Amino acid sequence: MVTFRVGVCGRTAAVGCRVSRSEDAVDHLPDKQYVSANNRSGTNPSRRQLLRGAGAGLGAAALGPILARSAQASDRPAAARAAIRGQGVAGATEPDPAVRSYDFDQDWKFVLVNANGITDPTGAYANAYQPGFDDSGWRVLDLPHDWSIELTPVDNANTVSGNGFFPGGLGWYRKTFTLPSSMTGKRISVEFDGVYMNSYVYVNGELLGNHPYAYTGFNYDLTGKVHTDGTTPNVIAVQASNQIPSSRWYSGSGIYRNVYLIVTDSVHIARHGTFVTTPELSGTIASGHGNVQVQTTVQNDGTAAADAAVTVTVRDAHGSVAGSATASVSVAAGQSATATSVVRVNHPSLWSVEDPALYAVETEVVAGGQTVDSDHSSFGFRYFSFDPGGGFSLNGHHMKIQGVDLHATQGPLGAVILPDALARQILIMKSMGVNALRTAHNPPAPELTAVCEQLGIVMMVEAFDCWHTGKLPYDYHLYFDEWSDSDIKEMVNAHKNSPAVVLWSIGNETPDTGLSGGPAIAQKLIADVRSIDTTRPVVMGSDQYRSVPKPGSPPDLIVRQLDGLGVNYNTAMSMDGLHAAYPSKFFFCSETSSETSTRGVYQDPQLLNTGENYTPGKRSTSSYDNNLASWTMSGNTSSRKTATGCSGLADSSGPGRTTSASRHHTMFSRSRRHSSARWTRPGSRRTRSTCSAASGPAIRWCTSCRWTGHRGRRASRCRYGCTRTCPRSSCS
Repeated sequence: MVTFRVGVCGRTAAVGCRVSRSEDAVDHLPDKQYVSANNRSGTNPSRRQLLRGAGAGLGAAALGPILARSAQASDRPAAARAAIRGQGVAGATEPDPAVRSYDFDQDWKFVLVNANGITDPTGAYANAYQPGFDDSGWRVLDLPHDWSIELTPVDNANTVSGNGFFPGGLGWYRKTFTLPSSMTGKRISVEFDGVYMNSYVYVNGELLGNHPYAYTGFNYDLTGKVHTDGTTPNVIAVQASNQIPSSRWYSGSGIYRNVYLIVTDSVHIARHGTFVTTPELSGTIASGHGNVQVQTTVQNDGTAAADAAVTVTVRDAHGSVAGSATASVSVAAGQSATATSVVRVNHPSLWSVEDPALYAVETEVVAGGQTVDSDHSSFGFRYFSFDPGGGFSLNGHHMKIQGVDLHATQGPLGAVILPDALARQILIMKSMGVNALRTAHNPPAPELTAVCEQLGIVMMVEAFDCWHTGKLPYDYHLYFDEWSDSDIKEMVNAHKNSPAVVLWSIGNETPDTGLSGGPAIAQKLIADVRSIDTTRPVVMGSDQYRSVPKPGSPPDLIVRQLDGLGVNYNTAMSMDGLHAAYPSKFFFCSETSSETSTRGVYQDPQLLNTGENYTPGKRSTSSYDNNLASWTMSGNTSSRKTATGCSGLADSSGPGRTTSASRHHTMFSRSRRHSSARWTRPGSRRTRSTCSAASGPAIRWCTSCRWTGHRGRRASRCRYGCTRTCPRSSCS
């Protein structure tokens, strides 16, 4: 498997190859049992059964504990669900006042206004945000929802290969609901985990706000804007638009993550207001204990100052109380204040990839003699380090990180967030030896982080695929200048308590890394992260460090600000040079050894470098060694150097052949890659040869074997002995 190099050879780790799909490699791994933290026994599927899908019953046994845990975390009383479910619930039982978060996913209405653009051609939906708008003909559905995956892929001016030729467009969602009188005087807000993309949210005809980024959560205050008499209906309306091309991979469209209604008293725990750390754990664990520091931010939305007592209780995986503490805090009207508590836990179980022991912090806020708010957060006891000379260690033990980069898609399910699909995906990854995940290249859904912390997967959580300078006409660069500060802070806040997260990444292959404005952007983003969390390194993944940067250049100034750097498709020699030039920084391969192969189905495996067959009905690809992606050759070279005793999963079939090489795209017969190439259209056997000096480095195809020269290089001879080069004279 691909490794990531941290310091000297012999101390390697891997954060990000592109997903192993070699069944032979799986058979070489020792068998292990993978179960959730609260179920240490039971029958589990073998790796081959998971990969082939043959052990459906056993797979259910393995997934069951994880899914049950997710269900418990989101379980709400039936009356609470009914109180916000739909319009005809005025006589429903009053909701439990102890519940602060309500499932808001049911009974929405949806209409796709335009699949070919983000305009309303007829103007028929201009007033769709108004409460009285007639939505009787709209489709009724539950969230999460991805409308793109429901459409037919088409090859036209409004679709691109990178998105699988699926349309985007403009859509509207509406939900009519009533709220009981018991919510009168409460603080009420609506919480979206993610909408693709550029959403506008209205309630009862009033615009609440606009949130462009698809991968960060956001909320709006509904207090005073909604009716709470139990009879008068409220209407929330959401407009989402996806102007293609907006993503270099399949993105989906719509409210594809979960939505919640949050109800609290005026004095309450602030949004993302609980921060749990285990300071100096490497020292205290030797003495038989760990200290849990809980910082609780209390918000006072009332008109008078309030004195509050904040009690935190730590529970272990079995629900037993491991310790508690109480702190007092005074909060002025309209302000917030933070209470800090420290709880000593004797002989804590450490969170690790082999035994992901999870604890929970229950927080209770008492003001005026009454409990006004309560919440809980999961966390784990673990300590780690990235050492430039020693590599990565977890809980004092050196560990080779064997990682994958995954985009936020679930194959034919689209982009919708489904905990069982996420758990299945990560279980398959873990069955192949994976112990790390890079969220390529955006913040993950909370459910994915929860699955990783339950299964023992360390995470590199990434913020952006571009900064000020974009890669596509309609990607995030349109919003970066205005929104990047709040979006990256939202990312950190949403995942800061997870023991799985060990790295914050500020971006992937950002063009600004090589531009004069790049260092200032990096400085700002790093400061944003560290304003919230200083317990984890800040890194980025980049393809612009294939040689040591010139002193004073933008790449040089950026790497000096980071704690470490992930390199994409670098040679082993370049890694040695970087380590020598920046001895205080740790370096690793954040992306390498990409592949476009299918898993478990191979076409013409006896032929060398067959490429993909685009004949309808025969679109499978061959094995990894037959379809090595051109841009991964440098990464493969690096893997060869580290394969002798350094790499995490080196296949025994030959030097340099890695077993974890394919990027995880399961939806299309050929995955869209990170390049400027324009792939063949559906149903076509034609390949493209591009020579574009005006638009920057291009991919140049060898016409005999379909091998491409690496980005930025002239066409060269095929590594498999083909003597033909690109027929265009400008490429020779």
